[in-house]
Amino acid sequence: MLNPDKAEAESIQRECEAPGECEAPAEQEEYFEGSPPSGYGSFVDHKDGRLMFISGSSVWYSSDGGRNWSEPKSLNLPKNIGGVNSAIRLNSGKLGAYCDGYWCISSNEGETWSEPVNMNQSGSPYYDTMIQTRNGRLILPVRTTAAGHDGMYEKASAYGIIGGERTQVEGHAQWPEMDYAWCYYSDDEGETWSRSDREIVIWKDDGYGGMWPVDEPNIIELSDGRIMMFARTTLGRIYKVFSEDGGHRWWYPEPTELASSYSPCRLRRILKNPPTPLFQRGERGDLICVWNQVSGEEIRNGCRRNRLSVAISRDDGSTWEHFKTIEATPPLKPVGRIEPEEPGMVRARRELGELDPDFATVSYPNIGFHGDEVLISYQWARLHPRQGQTKLRIYPVEWFYQ
Repeated sequence: MLNPDKAEAESIQRECEAPGECEAPAEQEEYFEGSPPSGYGSFVDHKDGRLMFISGSSVWYSSDGGRNWSEPKSLNLPKNIGGVNSAIRLNSGKLGAYCDGYWCISSNEGETWSEPVNMNQSGSPYYDTMIQTRNGRLILPVRTTAAGHDGMYEKASAYGIIGGERTQVEGHAQWPEMDYAWCYYSDDEGETWSRSDREIVIWKDDGYGGMWPVDEPNIIELSDGRIMMFARTTLGRIYKVFSEDGGHRWWYPEPTELASSYSPCRLRRILKNPPTPLFQRGERGDLICVWNQVSGEEIRNGCRRNRLSVAISRDDGSTWEHFKTIEATPPLKPVGRIEPEEPGMVRARRELGELDPDFATVSYPNIGFHGDEVLISYQWARLHPRQGQTKLRIYPVEWFYQ
């Protein structure tokens, strides 16, 4: 006999299999599926046309757009600055690398590096989030967490039975913590850095709805020069916040129309008509976002990271279309757009009952571009028995508009 929580989970799954906005998209065209050479990293075009994958202290090369990779080569980074968190092709054509609070530049495609600059940074970024604007400003979004005193609260979580064993499926949203964000920026290619004005938190309903986290932010430059930040929070949506002065001061965060769990997204801008050589900037195109699109009830049933979706915005993030599923793991199915609930705290029930034996998460996406193709990498993890891998899918740009 099904327990009530599992029956409810199957009910919401049936709803999303019914016609309507949750209707699953048609079968996707052929795409490449494989693995990048490492875990979290940055996709950067080499000046000679190859694709580079930079992760930690190593670089890999691909001559076929990411389908096959060379053996790793050391980046020869300066000592004591850690590994690369974000690698970026600068407007000048040089290669820039952010490494655990330090910044350095290479003029010869990573063979040698400049003396590292200490950014005097606090907080930590989601990986591969640094951008450079049209006018040359480098911006790095970061966040930090203020959490409850250890030992003063029961470390609550959400648990399900997988393979006969009680397994933890969620933790963050069950523990008292507040994440808040800010940025560092530089107007001289990283020689000096400034901190944005104060911190960014969600101030819901003019404060009557409480204060909420702004976590693992991504940023993008909009066509009108504003900077837009996307962040994860516990309110069932991706939230966005704008800066009109290049990332120094930020307005109140507001909800997007994208239903989401408390999980990181990836926001990029597609480059149209890439010029030659590839490192030069092409015509600015539409926005693309990859994230964990799940309904409020799916989150409550413990499935906050069981579906990875992608969508396109033609109007700088005001509206989104062409919703597709990159991967869905049991019990969830591929869907189109999910209508979000009104913003409000949403998290998994503490005891979820029996879960699908193939229950797995798909999360922490990244997006790269090479020629007329889009590379999407993400983490796949089975919770019981524990097993994980980094996946890479490569699609023609046209697929996202079908």
